Amino acid sequence: MVSKNPKQPNVHLISSRLKSLWFPIAVIIAVIVAVAIGGPLLVSDNRTSTSNETPGVAPGDDAVRSTPSKSVRARFQKLVGRWRRPDGGYILEINSVDPAGKLQASYYTPRPINVSLAYAAQEEDYTRVYVELRDVGYPGATYSLTYHKEQDAFAGHYHQPAAEQTYRVIFLRQKEKGVKP
Repeated sequence: MVSKNPKQPNVHLISSRLKSLWFPIAVIIAVIVAVAIGGPLLVSDNRTSTSNETPGVAPGDDAVRSTPSKSVRARFQKLVGRWRRPDGGYILEINSVDPAGKLQASYYTPRPINVSLAYAAQEEDYTRVYVELRDVGYPGATYSLTYHKEQDAFAGHYHQPAAEQTYRVIFLRQKEKGVKP
């Protein structure tokens, strides 16, 4: 029975509104969990950056063309794997790294997006990864990431030139089922 008294709330109307809010509430909870997991990575990325990078701009050719030492090449091999952004399910898959740091990489949203450029560079104690996307809806979008070996994760920035926006992001390694790290 619906109350005709304007001072009393309509119980059926309130119940239906609460039912329609379950999905947005679940999304908010998922974002809070992702920030709680990746928050320290995002904060720590600021103090590790020593260059005057402009989001969306690739470092000079000298960073790409220098041949790294054996220890650096070994560090690059730790980048190989499937990495997932917890805030949207975007996947960065690094299939291989050559001795100069060039990455063979794929990117999924979940549909495949063309990776036009991908490389790793060693800057002091930090391993950096740069990925450029060129596809429909991704006209030169870039990731500038730092690998954090303690967390086995990437943290950095995603620059979306079409929207003129730069976002802080993290990527967590996806563990294969039944395989120990």
